[in-house]
Amino acid sequence: MSEPPDSPFVTSLAHHAADPFRLLVESVEDYAIFMLDPAGRVASWNPGAERIYGYQTAEIVGQPVEQLYHLEDAEIGKPAVARLAALSSGFFGAESELARKDGTAFCAEITTSNLKDYFGNHAGFSMVTRDITERRNAELRIRQERDLHEAILSSLPGVYYMYDESGHFIRWNKQFEEITGYTTDEINSLHPLDLFVGENRVKVAEAIERVFRTGFGQTEALFLSKTGVQIPYYFNGIRAEIEGKVCLLGMGIDITDQVRAQQELRANDLRMRQAARAGNVGLWDFDLKTNKIYYSPELKRQLGYEDHEIGDELSEWEDRLHPDDKAESLQALVDFVANPATYRYEREFRLLHRDGSYRRILSQASLLFDENNAEPIRMLGSHVDVTEQRRLEQQIRQAQKMEAVGQLAAGVAHDFNNLVTVINGYSDLVLSSGALEEPIRSQVAEIYQAGIRAGNLTRQLLSFCRRQAVEPKHLNPNLVVSTTEKMLLRLLGDGVTLETVLAPDAGTVRADQGQLELVLVNLAVNARDAMPGGGTLTISTRNTGPGDGALADEPDLPAGEYVLIAVSDTGTGIDAETRAHIFEPFFTTKAEGFGTGLGLATLKSIVGQADGHIFVHSDMGSGTTFKIYLPRLEEPSIAPPEEPLREERPGGHETVLLVEDEDALRALELAILRASGYTVLEAANGAAGLSLAQSHTGPIDVLVVDLVLPDANGRELAARLAESHPSTRVILMSGYNDEEVPGENGVVPYLFLQKPFSPASLASAVRRVLDSAR
Repeated sequence: MSEPPDSPFVTSLAHHAADPFRLLVESVEDYAIFMLDPAGRVASWNPGAERIYGYQTAEIVGQPVEQLYHLEDAEIGKPAVARLAALSSGFFGAESELARKDGTAFCAEITTSNLKDYFGNHAGFSMVTRDITERRNAELRIRQERDLHEAILSSLPGVYYMYDESGHFIRWNKQFEEITGYTTDEINSLHPLDLFVGENRVKVAEAIERVFRTGFGQTEALFLSKTGVQIPYYFNGIRAEIEGKVCLLGMGIDITDQVRAQQELRANDLRMRQAARAGNVGLWDFDLKTNKIYYSPELKRQLGYEDHEIGDELSEWEDRLHPDDKAESLQALVDFVANPATYRYEREFRLLHRDGSYRRILSQASLLFDENNAEPIRMLGSHVDVTEQRRLEQQIRQAQKMEAVGQLAAGVAHDFNNLVTVINGYSDLVLSSGALEEPIRSQVAEIYQAGIRAGNLTRQLLSFCRRQAVEPKHLNPNLVVSTTEKMLLRLLGDGVTLETVLAPDAGTVRADQGQLELVLVNLAVNARDAMPGGGTLTISTRNTGPGDGALADEPDLPAGEYVLIAVSDTGTGIDAETRAHIFEPFFTTKAEGFGTGLGLATLKSIVGQADGHIFVHSDMGSGTTFKIYLPRLEEPSIAPPEEPLREERPGGHETVLLVEDEDALRALELAILRASGYTVLEAANGAAGLSLAQSHTGPIDVLVVDLVLPDANGRELAARLAESHPSTRVILMSGYNDEEVPGENGVVPYLFLQKPFSPASLASAVRRVLDSAR
């Protein structure tokens, strides 16, 4: 029997449900929410219940709840069981088959809750029903498709696997075996972590722990195959209970292409960021209506300021303009706005930096017009700090000047070398003849020594212009200092006193004399510039090594025996900041036009080529000392001879074609070769040499040719001669040496002979190339 709508129970329920909750219940349409009286009859009915069950409120209120169940579930007492369970525990949830008004059945999830009145007495039940028919159907479809899914997983390009909490593999696809290289039996004995090493093993272990703890995990790691190949893979896994076991179901996808693409993307991104930073581009936006300017943070940084330290006024730019640039720069703005079609805004001016210096700025701009394209309203521009660029351009111009001077010096040295060869050659021939008596012999020996000194001067010129071949020899550093002393006196001028303190027992070093002289000259010139009011330059030598307390000042000097060459001045000194960069290429403290900043970097390179080390010690106002440490050798140094050595001049009877454009030198070479027994054909240039070779009916055994001729290059002449005389050997002569070295030039075999040379050297060279042809 049902309670009438106005029964005390219904009234109590109505009173129990406050209006807001009633509105909430009635607004829910996806859930059926209704109440039962203690006897199990429907006491209230929301719109969701009407939609799900199909009953109107008036039709169902007062009816037993069993009417809503499927007949079989009603008969076995499911409704009563639910109410008893709710009375016992407060609520009860279950899935049941329910029936709509039209008789159709559906599966639902039902939650039954015990209701109490204000006094704690049982007042009925609330029931919430959710139609789960679709979910049940979906589950059914999932079960039906499980086998299909298994087949699909096996066909996936990635690896699919399943293992339990102990790490025992339960299932995997064919690709897993192909990628890892392991057989079925081997996989059964593997633990998942056996497929990873190092940090990848740690990452995967953490991901596995996360899956079993939270239900899901993912990571990227290098998958290790049986052969040791590591492949980047993306792995994800879920926790699932399979046949009563908690397992991890996972899949791995080869991400080699993605990793490569990400690496390229990161590299490109890095390059872009570095390019933007290296570009040092600041931006500005000038509102022509308000006269306000936006200055970008990079523009402000160019001038040494933080973003908040410069406002948006035109005066922020105008007040920082160099006085010499202000009028022209402001006029350029006016002209550009007035005549944008014919006037291009690209200006270079100087702006005041926070540190008080002026920075050179290259600014470019364009105009934005109003919607009618009639009137300019904004001016957009950029600032690029070109201070360093202009400084480098100035240094390059200075370097080009030095290169021109070097080329001139090289040309002078080349011609001078020819003269020295003639002087030394004839002196050698006369002294070697044994026909002179004193005092004439001593006088000719003086001529020979003068020629040797002239050769040294030529070597210094060639070292200056980088055209002298590097020839490390065993040297006495005292001799190098003495040889350079006269040149230094001329360079230093009257205001600077030169003192030398040379240890008599200074050891032998191995270095190129010309380059070592160049080091001393450069240091002396720098010292002179640091003593504008005059002072003293001291060059000293001494031995040093383990046990010398002075070496404590050089913690970066490797242990060993050294000869120390120290160059000290009494000049202005060098501050710590400058000392930190002093050996860097292009670093200079000199004003524009007064140096390239290459000198000390070059010196460091020269000292390094001799396996030596150079250090600088200085304080402001206390002068500067450069210390050069060269490894000390046990072998004695080689002193230059007072007279030419009595060298044997080997001879022969072959035919020599001599091509030399310097008449005096050609005459000397002709005399040497004929005195050695050779038949000599002589020519003053390349064309004459080729003509002579073509008219000569016999063989030409060797070509002796100057590398630089007025009308040809010596090697080109040798190549042309080889077309008609392929067996002719070649000797190339030159007063300076860039890249020419003894050996094969790929076409014609040749031997290189450096000027100046002695008569014996020429004769020996000819004999050597002739003998090598046999």
